[in-house]
Amino acid sequence: MSKKIISISIFLFILFFNYSQTEKELFDKANLLFSNNKFTDAIIVYNTLLSAGYDNFTINYNLGYSYDKIGRIGKSVYHFEKAFYYSPFKSDTIFFLNKLNKQIYHNDFDDGRYLDKIILFIKPSIIFNILIILLCIIMIFYILYIVVKNKKFYYLFFFTMVILFLFSAISGVQYFRFYNTKGIITATKSADLFLSPYLDTIISTIDEGKKVTIEKIEGDFVQVKIDDLLYGWLNKDSIKIIKY
Repeated sequence: MSKKIISISIFLFILFFNYSQTEKELFDKANLLFSNNKFTDAIIVYNTLLSAGYDNFTINYNLGYSYDKIGRIGKSVYHFEKAFYYSPFKSDTIFFLNKLNKQIYHNDFDDGRYLDKIILFIKPSIIFNILIILLCIIMIFYILYIVVKNKKFYYLFFFTMVILFLFSAISGVQYFRFYNTKGIITATKSADLFLSPYLDTIISTIDEGKKVTIEKIEGDFVQVKIDDLLYGWLNKDSIKIIKY
């Protein structure tokens, strides 16, 4: 019995080792193609790695750069956004996102994404711990006020309550805004926006690379919201959904 367990363990180790080696070889191959400016070939290999579940900052950054070089703005934005998620403080990623957004939205605005950086740096678990600490402080001040009957503790209690309320409200709004499911139009040039999922009436077109909010997914169709005003349906093939 023990020999069987040892044999299975050795087999699994060899299998895992070979799989890891294959991934590393593909990653090295993609990086070599990328460094030699063979962007189309690099894209194929990087996407093979993504399909195998191998995902990181370098793959997405290099894909974003490669797609930009071959003129696929939408896919470039999508992968730079994913790279930003993996490493929000890399200035090169912000530079390219601003460059692409200027092309897409025809403006000269440089967005430092400071709030997004803070949100990605301070994880929800940290926010939850801060809220618990604030609640504990509030309870302590309230108990002290009840026991000691000193108005100073009442004012501290009230002040901490205000801080808790503001902190909760701001955190909630910002986290909802950031983590609300978004999509990037990746169809070549533009995508048709339809009135219903039956794709019967075109109500608008959305330029490649523009960001939309996902409202609903039904089969092969996605309901989206644009600029908080326009609602419509897109074919799923024309959009890449960002999952932070």
